[in-house]
Amino acid sequence: MFLTSISGLNDASIRQDVTASNIANLNSKNYKQLNVTSMTLPNNKGVTQTIIQSNTPSNLNGNNVDLTSQIVNLNLNSITYKANTKAIQAQNQMLGSLLNIKI
Repeated sequence: MFLTSISGLNDASIRQDVTASNIANLNSKNYKQLNVTSMTLPNNKGVTQTIIQSNTPSNLNGNNVDLTSQIVNLNLNSITYKANTKAIQAQNQMLGSLLNIKI
C-alpha cells in the first residue's frame, strides 16, 4: 500500500507539472494542450503516466488550452496529493503502533 501511495503522489505531481505548463502557455501561439493519462500497474505496483498532446480544435492563434479545465485539474491534483499524503501518514502511524507493541 505504501508504494501505491508514493506512486499516487508522483502521479499528482506529474499532473500538476503538465497543468502548470498548459496554463503558462495559455497565450502561446500554436501551443497544443498536454493531457496526462494514468494507468494502474498490475499487482498494486502503482500508477504509470502517459503524456499526450491534445488534438482538440484550436482558437484563432492555434492554441487549444482550455483554462477552465486547467483550473479544475489544479483542484483535482491538490485533492489527490492530499489524499495520498494522508494515506502515507496513516501507514506510518500503523507501523509506529506496531513497532511499539511489547511482547
